[in-house]
Amino acid sequence: TDTYLAYYSLLFLSRTQVVLGKYQNLLKGIAVLFFGRMGINFVVTALSRFGREALNTAMNVESLNKAIIVSSRDFATGDQNLNFISETAKNLSIDLNTAKEAYAGLLGASKNTPLEGEQTARIFNAFAQASANRGVNVEGQQRLFTALSQIIGKRQLGAEEVKGQIGNIKGFGDFQNLIAEAMGISTVQLTDLMQKGAVKIDVLPKVAALLEAQNAASEGT
Repeated sequence: TDTYLAYYSLLFLSRTQVVLGKYQNLLKGIAVLFFGRMGINFVVTALSRFGREALNTAMNVESLNKAIIVSSRDFATGDQNLNFISETAKNLSIDLNTAKEAYAGLLGASKNTPLEGEQTARIFNAFAQASANRGVNVEGQQRLFTALSQIIGKRQLGAEEVKGQIGNIKGFGDFQNLIAEAMGISTVQLTDLMQKGAVKIDVLPKVAALLEAQNAASEGT
């Protein structure tokens, strides 16, 4: 029932130090103001709703953390990945949950590929920093890393992801040019190679290196 949900919500929130202290006086004031059955119903409803939202948020965070750990080589590496993503999101001032979701996708896609491990972290960091420098919004970041995960999962770069997805994100219209530059070929040659399925994911660290240089130049200005 809502009464029990409100109780367990309060218990949960007090343990995570979200409510008790910050909202205690407010809740007492509400209870006094609406003394009686109406007041009890009001507080129960408010706590129930607030508890659901907090519980859903906590469960989402826990789910993302588990996804990162499961996609890592082992628990120790999982903890390292969680620390890495938290520090990266903090340093770049990007949404932590968006960053975790993106990194979990990359970790899962790169597992048992030549990009597993340090290369995945490098790719994520380079693209995340480039996104911040280029003013890519949260939706754009989600689309970017979803497309990158698809590319890595397919083990090759295709026109659908390069042009149709990443190339259409505001701030990454030059993605095709970046790949061609990283490979030392023209965009016409790149298009031909992508049609043949000949552009493999080992080019992504080279693209990341180009982005790193651009990121460093942006920080220097």
